[in-house]
Amino acid sequence: MKKLAIAILPIILSFSIYANENENNSNKNEIVIDLLEADIFANDPGNYDASYVYDENYIKVKSDELLQEVYDDYEALDNIILYEALMRSFKEWEGTKYKWGGDSKNGIDCSALTRRVYRSVFNNYELPRVSVDQVKKGRRVDNSELKPGDLLYFRPENRVNHVGVYLGNSLFINASSSKGVILSSLNNVYWKKYYKYAVRVDKAREI
Repeated sequence: MKKLAIAILPIILSFSIYANENENNSNKNEIVIDLLEADIFANDPGNYDASYVYDENYIKVKSDELLQEVYDDYEALDNIILYEALMRSFKEWEGTKYKWGGDSKNGIDCSALTRRVYRSVFNNYELPRVSVDQVKKGRRVDNSELKPGDLLYFRPENRVNHVGVYLGNSLFINASSSKGVILSSLNNVYWKKYYKYAVRVDKAREI
């Protein structure tokens, strides 16, 4: 019996190695992505905006005001087109839960969301993957000059970089760690406290 076990063992080991190699090859791309994400997203901030209080009624009022402003100016066709494109992109992701390093409907983080929004709104313009690189692609603009599509940069509690896409009338498309993908307002106490600056990516608008 011992001789039989010794004879069979190499066959079992060979099959195991083959199976592992086959599995590794089939998942090669996923493994590479996982390694990249492990490197880029090593410092998971967790629920960084747990203290953010979401006021749905306020957002509804600001949204209605913005909609009225956009469609009252019939001559500004470009603004209407941009607003509708931003809203379509937002609606596509609305309610998606927040996931650090995520980039799908199963979970998405802030910089993945801004990159997805830019792809759909600005003719497949490709932003870098992480927020600190995204803001380097544009120029800073004053708060009084904000336009739809500008990137808003936040630094919650000086421990995480956060980015959103400005929509208008203080509203921005936001992948909140506590609320998922929603519309938020720069007038909110939490976001006002941690807001740093806005960036306009001119090259995206030229495409």
